[in-house]
Amino acid sequence: MVRRPFFVIFLILLLSTVYSYPIIQDFSDLAGLEVDTPVMEYHKVNTDYTFYASAYNKSNGYLISNTDTDLGCYLNLYSPSKEHVITVVSTNTAGSFVLEEMKVLGGNFSELGEYSVDIVCVIGGAGVGIGDYVNYRFYVTPTGHELTEGTSILYL
Repeated sequence: MVRRPFFVIFLILLLSTVYSYPIIQDFSDLAGLEVDTPVMEYHKVNTDYTFYASAYNKSNGYLISNTDTDLGCYLNLYSPSKEHVITVVSTNTAGSFVLEEMKVLGGNFSELGEYSVDIVCVIGGAGVGIGDYVNYRFYVTPTGHELTEGTSILYL
């Protein structure tokens, strides 16, 4: 007898947590974008790398997809000598929540040293829309790992 009320309460709680309404994006309160990207610290010389970026609505924190907006991202890569190497536009297909993808071929990482990357995402087109950017630095090394004192002796 005591088990029946607990079972009914458990069943009600289970059903209430399993059934939920879908999340519907409302862009009327779009205060801005926040761009996030995995940060790479080291990369192997002359190898391809795909940069990823995702954009979030600053007002509610929801991930923004190409279904709802004309979101576009691009990156600028700078060499250790601070020269612009390449601009890559994202290749994400419309209608997905997949991260924006920007592939850079290995020939663009031919110089050893500290590189810099700027990733910019914009809704509504450059110059007229809302956007955000992320920039960071990373090192291109012969192995793709940190060059420590122990490993540097091996290269001498």
